[in-house]
Amino acid sequence: MKITKSILTKIIKEEILLEMMSNQRMAQMRKIISDDSEEADMTLRNKREFEYVAHHGGLNKFRAEKGIDLSGAYLAGANLEKAYLKEAYLKEADLKRANLTGADLTEADLTEADLTEANLTGANLKKVYLGLTNLQQANLKGANLEEANLEYAYMEKANLTGADLEGARLLGANLKRATYNSETKFNTGFNPEDHGMVLVQEDEEDSE
Repeated sequence: MKITKSILTKIIKEEILLEMMSNQRMAQMRKIISDDSEEADMTLRNKREFEYVAHHGGLNKFRAEKGIDLSGAYLAGANLEKAYLKEAYLKEADLKRANLTGADLTEADLTEADLTEANLTGANLKKVYLGLTNLQQANLKGANLEEANLEYAYMEKANLTGADLEGARLLGANLKRATYNSETKFNTGFNPEDHGMVLVQEDEEDSE
């Protein structure tokens, strides 16, 4: 198709309009975050919006769009407590030391994401894809990992006390020195000691 001057002008106008709309949304988000009394009625649509809100401490006032694409997002150290990330794409996302306590990550894709030292206490990770993901020293206490794909995940020293791993796929996962307790649920026939995991007692947990 030949690009005429009129078509080019139309394309430029559309790009300018889209940029203006984006800037308006960002301004609205800043207002909601800064005003404690502001009631939010916005859904985060893309990685740019999500990263901005997450790093400015206002995620509790917003809801991410179901299936949002956050591939490669920089969310290290971000407070994502109780975040709604169902079916989100988080491939290769940087989530080091992020707070994901109570977050809903059902069926999310975190392939090759970095969750080193992340706090996933009580998070819903049912049917999540965590293949090749770095979960070293991550806190997964009480997390729901039913039917999760953890193949070749790096989970050394991860806290799995009270976690539910029934139906989880653990082929090739590195579980050396990962901790578990009597409440941790595994697949029938799975022996955690064969994978280098460490059993901790209640008194040891309380002292941590």
